[in-house]
Amino acid sequence: MECKAGARIVRSLSGAGLLALGLLIPLVAPAVAQVAPDEDWKTLETPNFRVTFPAELESLARRVGARAEAARVDLTLALVPLNPGRVDIVLTDHLDISNGFAGLTPWRRIVLYARPPADVDGLQYFDEWIELLVVHELAHIVHLDEEGTLARISRALFGRPSGGWPFFPQRTIPNWTVEGLATWYESALTDAGRLRGTNHEMVIRSAALADGFEDLGQAGGDSPVWPGGNRYYIYGSRFFGDLLERQGADGMKAWVDAISGQWIPLRINSAGRDAFDEALTDAWNDWARRVASESRDQVAALEAVRALTEFEPVSSGGWEQFYPRILGDGVVYARSDRKSDPQLAHWRPGAGETKLQRTNCLATLDVGPGGGIIYSELQFDDP
Repeated sequence: MECKAGARIVRSLSGAGLLALGLLIPLVAPAVAQVAPDEDWKTLETPNFRVTFPAELESLARRVGARAEAARVDLTLALVPLNPGRVDIVLTDHLDISNGFAGLTPWRRIVLYARPPADVDGLQYFDEWIELLVVHELAHIVHLDEEGTLARISRALFGRPSGGWPFFPQRTIPNWTVEGLATWYESALTDAGRLRGTNHEMVIRSAALADGFEDLGQAGGDSPVWPGGNRYYIYGSRFFGDLLERQGADGMKAWVDAISGQWIPLRINSAGRDAFDEALTDAWNDWARRVASESRDQVAALEAVRALTEFEPVSSGGWEQFYPRILGDGVVYARSDRKSDPQLAHWRPGAGETKLQRTNCLATLDVGPGGGIIYSELQFDDP
């Protein structure tokens, strides 16, 4: 899909040119965050975005520009308008991970990794990976750059320093609100997204049935406890989904306006009353009770019609255990407990679980015709 009329290639930077520029600019980010400096980088401009990309990704970059312009219109109607000025987007395919991120300082920018999430369980429900990624990251830019009177005065005097309040009041609120909002829009403005998938619903239901449903404070914190960094996205998007289903989608705009208008920060219950007519703590606790009740009802319904097969747990204690395959009289699978290296593990009746092979990542695998195990793992290829 081509960019809107007026999109054009405006410059091409050679690797040597980028290297010379890099010698003049102090290193301000770790090397792991850099993209390949020796590519033939080009930049494409649309009315509101600059998309920078390696030359071989031009077709995808044009699609990114078109998707970004469409998402800007959708977010303007559904949330708030994008503040004036172009947003920089870097499209890269130099990492074998599915991700993207957005930044506000010293200027607004988005980085998109082109690799689709074929092996990422929670991200697999998408129609077009790039569209989903663009909508999510642009929702961050539109949301986090929103300013009230205090932020407008502060930025006029001091520019765009790193940090939250008073320059970026939306960055001061808990992470579940930030990621929850973007994840909700990623689903509301496309035909897919994590809120429409089943993985996040499963996590919420499992937590409720195990009496491990997190409270409003826990959902905004970092923890090595499962579901780890995914908790912001899971709890935030499903809670907002519940609120907006009951109160109407206009509540999200009212929520953003309430946070931006606060001269005393961190009062999310006050903002909740302004936007949704109820304190967020009360709304969260009510939501948790309803999820627990509905989950118990689902289990009871399944118990009433369950098959005669008895289930036996194969493994416990692993953070992630994927890609099970039958091997002999047992099962081989990829396992990670976030304490030691990922591995291939083998379970057999009576023998339990044994480690077969250390791997660099949670490896996809299969069993060959002769009983051998074929698996994939990531390796560093170049800088």
